Amino acid sequence: MDSNLYVGVLMVKHVLLDWFGTLCDPEIMNERYPLVLSSILKEWFGGSLDSWLRAERLTYKWYEKYWFSRIGRGDFLKAFRETQILWVKRLFNLAGVDPSLTDDEYFQLSQRLDYEVTSKIHAIYPDVKKCLEELKNLNVRLYLSTGNSSASVLGALKASGIVSYFDGIFTSELFNAWKGSRKFWLSITEALRDKSSSCIIVDDELSVLSAAKELGHVCVLIDRRRSVSNVGDKVDFIIFELDYLLPIVEAFKGIMR
Repeated sequence: MDSNLYVGVLMVKHVLLDWFGTLCDPEIMNERYPLVLSSILKEWFGGSLDSWLRAERLTYKWYEKYWFSRIGRGDFLKAFRETQILWVKRLFNLAGVDPSLTDDEYFQLSQRLDYEVTSKIHAIYPDVKKCLEELKNLNVRLYLSTGNSSASVLGALKASGIVSYFDGIFTSELFNAWKGSRKFWLSITEALRDKSSSCIIVDDELSVLSAAKELGHVCVLIDRRRSVSNVGDKVDFIIFELDYLLPIVEAFKGIMR
């Protein structure tokens, strides 16, 4: 789509960036997470590293299937809390360790683990930091908009050293809303106290962007794997690397190279 069509019509003030798949490389995070998690659990609760690694491997398969069965259904916070508690309980059960915790303590532990693990894994794509610096120079406000847990994102931001670039973090927990829902994007518009058309949304999930576009946000699909086709009118732009975003923002800001 020709971004020149928008110049003089819309004025972008906010750029909202997804985390997992947009700024964070899922392959690196998923590869390193098991060993870091297992090492922490061994240090905190004993047991052998092999038993924790096995427990993590089996629990991950269950978690992925179970969580995806809950996405978009019912109250987000309830589903999130229940899933996190079950996740940690299964880890301990499979590792043969009994920590004798209450459900509240299991949930608190799940959040602490998420933070501690991700804070030890540098997993952002190579183009991220430079692009964030250039975006800030364009005088736009940067936000994270993510369905990942607040704890995991805060830990990962610490590891990557990019937290200072962001003016805020919007999570499903904050709004008690699934990221692909209308409620999530409406809540962001209300939080920013601005028009939806003043926001550029960047995400690697087409279904997430569809909901945002319905509300008038400018939507950019980042397809790092070059695997998406037939997007129709669900997004305004498709980019393959994050630095491709810069000329789009420049056009909306009325900046000419």
